Amino acid sequence: MRRFHREGTPASGWILLDFSDIIVHIFGPEEREYFELERLWFQAPQVVRVL
Repeated sequence: MRRFHREGTPASGWILLDFSDIIVHIFGPEEREYFELERLWFQAPQVVRVL
């Protein structure tokens, strides 16, 4: 799968990977709590969740 874009760094606690049809967010624990993506997207179907 080809990646179109990447943002963030490991040091920032957040990385976004854009594969066009799929967007992957990778958060550190503090950033995950701050952004609360689960609250914003609670109605969206969950495909995969890795803890």
